[in-house]
Amino acid sequence: MNKKLRILSGILVAAGLALGLAGCGKTVDGGRETSTATADRRPTTAAPTRTGTAVPSATATVQPSPTASPSPVSTLTQTVTPAPTETQILPFYSQPQPAFATPTPIFTPESGALSYRLKTWTEEQAFDLIWLLDQYAHDNDIREIGDNRFAFQIAQQPIHLALLEFLYRFPHSTNNELAKWRLTYTNAIIGNSESDAWLLETLQTGLNDERFTPSDMKNVLGKYGFTIFNGFHSEDFIQAPNLFGDGRDVQVFRITTQESWGGDGLFVAMTEDNTGHYTLTPIYSDWHFSVGSDSIPFIGDNNHNGIPEIVLYIGIHISFDCLGNLLIYEWRGDHFIDLTRQQIGFDDCGSEWKYDTLDENGIPTILVENRPFEPDARFKWTGQFYELLETIRPKPEVLTTDSESLDWLANALEQGQYQLISEQIEQSLSQPLQNYGDSGPSAPDYLRFQLGMSYALQAKIPEARDVLRSLVVSPVNPSVTALSTAAQAFLDNYTSDQDVYTACLGALDVMEQVIAPYRDDNGFVDWDVYPHYWGYTPGYQPDVPICSLEAALKFMVSNWEGPHNLNIPVVLHDSGVTLFYSSETDVDGDGNEDWIIATSTPWKNEAGLWIMLTTDSGFTPIRIAPSNDNSHRMSAQAQIKSEVINLPGSDRPVVFLQIGEKLYAFQLVIGQIRPYLQWIVNLSHVDGYSIHENNNPPELQVTFTADEYTPNWRRYQWNGENNDFDLVDEQPSTAQLQNEGPHFAAQQAEAKLLEDWNLTEAIPMLKTVLSYHQTSGETPNWYESNTRPRLFYLLALAYELTGDETNAVQTYWQLWRDHPDSPYALMARAKLELRNP
Repeated sequence: MNKKLRILSGILVAAGLALGLAGCGKTVDGGRETSTATADRRPTTAAPTRTGTAVPSATATVQPSPTASPSPVSTLTQTVTPAPTETQILPFYSQPQPAFATPTPIFTPESGALSYRLKTWTEEQAFDLIWLLDQYAHDNDIREIGDNRFAFQIAQQPIHLALLEFLYRFPHSTNNELAKWRLTYTNAIIGNSESDAWLLETLQTGLNDERFTPSDMKNVLGKYGFTIFNGFHSEDFIQAPNLFGDGRDVQVFRITTQESWGGDGLFVAMTEDNTGHYTLTPIYSDWHFSVGSDSIPFIGDNNHNGIPEIVLYIGIHISFDCLGNLLIYEWRGDHFIDLTRQQIGFDDCGSEWKYDTLDENGIPTILVENRPFEPDARFKWTGQFYELLETIRPKPEVLTTDSESLDWLANALEQGQYQLISEQIEQSLSQPLQNYGDSGPSAPDYLRFQLGMSYALQAKIPEARDVLRSLVVSPVNPSVTALSTAAQAFLDNYTSDQDVYTACLGALDVMEQVIAPYRDDNGFVDWDVYPHYWGYTPGYQPDVPICSLEAALKFMVSNWEGPHNLNIPVVLHDSGVTLFYSSETDVDGDGNEDWIIATSTPWKNEAGLWIMLTTDSGFTPIRIAPSNDNSHRMSAQAQIKSEVINLPGSDRPVVFLQIGEKLYAFQLVIGQIRPYLQWIVNLSHVDGYSIHENNNPPELQVTFTADEYTPNWRRYQWNGENNDFDLVDEQPSTAQLQNEGPHFAAQQAEAKLLEDWNLTEAIPMLKTVLSYHQTSGETPNWYESNTRPRLFYLLALAYELTGDETNAVQTYWQLWRDHPDSPYALMARAKLELRNP
């Protein structure tokens, strides 16, 4: 996401987590980092005492009458510790409060808005305000379930704003570096990486100016709330000789905040040349303060190419959800590249990974052993990258029609392991009938059909026909004829390898006709119907076919013979494949025309998407199926649009594919093991899109259908360095604003002010946003408690900076009066003083 749109999205993410998501504590052994209470390693700042009683807020309005004035409220006197005057220092850390601590109250104005005026804002007052906001963050820093501290993250947002304002208003201050250190710290806590470059440049300059040495760096960082922590590695700097391929010694380390549990941060490589000049090179940035679970499991030359690899585990723990990726970085030319291409999904809550080798040649592989009920995966080193070699499910002792057996069978079919399927079925068919459990009396006949299909997929026509003919003549369960009839339908259409698809289609049609009368209006069949009419219970997947059309299509296309200029739609139609979309285009950019097609199943309103890739030896079918989307269940009536665009900075084209109201963009990667897709865009509720190739950089404009969760449109810019699209602008829909509050418009308005400091345009935008979604009642919603006060402060600040004191005072006063439970009220109060104190 573009930097301009991260400012408010950070508060949305943090607050979303705070509203009920609690991360699990990190307690891991076996070489992974362990998090328990870590207050003993973090310095603390004493908290000044503040007492008082909060006053309920009045109903918020955009422009209240200047004469409106609540009665003064008697309260206890607040005590606030000012910033030190002899040495300007900003606070960088605190110690969390116990659970169930009471939030800090804030007090309403003594009189009406007309009684106040703006203070003449000075650097000292700006620093005092930052101290005050830090104290508020400390008082509301409550340790939550799993040692998460989401309230502390949210409380950093006003500090972030105060720091940006300081740097804008006092650009030549001698305290700017200190403010930038505090801004870097705040960015790290709220999850922004915008200060990473400044942080590394500052450290690098300090090393080269000999202000400190690498051994002093941890102490230097400690002054500003950071530390060096490498998880389960006891040393601060991990030695990585020859990491850059030039023989130099390299030290790898991770910078994290003293506030985090050591599970996030910025990974860095440090080198020193023969003149004593230091260079700090970023490897990966991952600021996830409360939910990060990162580590450096390994550094070494596992792929035996002479250049060490840096293995990073990048994880997130939210409640009981554990997400993560294994990233492996290696230096290539002038930058680090990820050798996994982010293909190795892996979490540290029950999954394991290890380096392994393949066969007697010792080819390096990575084996990921996932949690139960999820397939394991093996990735093979190809000389350039790690590519998926196979997914692995444990083989059941006896194949039946239960869920475990069907999962294994589906995985083996997807992997093309047809001989393994034959061997396993033959073994299972030798078992006594009672070993099939509750699968039903026709379970052996189901396996016999699968055996015949596996022979057909191995081009063993005689063996396939013999097995299926035996099933027709002598079924194990003659009382239910669905499977034997399906086998006969297969045989009626099967005389050559090119007939497998048509034969499978005929068999599936028989099974569907048997069960079709019992489907309800939603297409579902009662569970008890299957064993009665099919003779077996199909696990938890009642629509599992007796033969795979996907496998049949792959087999047929891979065995085509003839010229490369085949008219694919015509040939597929002649082979019994029903198409409702086809487009000829060069998908991989090799100069040869390929095809994008959509197939449909006659008795189902479903479709499958494919690339028919032209190769030197013929055609390779590649399924188009996003990993997080059931695109294989898309409607066969969906409108499809596809186009292929070459974008700057990328070595392969980008394929855009709109299917109904879904928009995908991906690139076809020709791996050494098999081609695969790298996904770039996956959007729903899309009305249309356009690509502006001539813009610099190229832009993607997407319009959305009217929906309470989607904007009217979004604009993305192509990022050639990251091979991705960055969101740069969007327009929220009215329904979205009414449903979710003006978050998206607020992002735009805030960016206009804090990034561009365009006060003229920011003021009307902020006024418009504040006119939406006003609420009333004793219990304000999240928007009313968090976003709205922030927007009021931004509007008041914009008025103040344009010299409109009247509106600035009025808006600051309204914020202070209406939102005394918000830290932004502290900011507003700090800007005002009584005309006649």
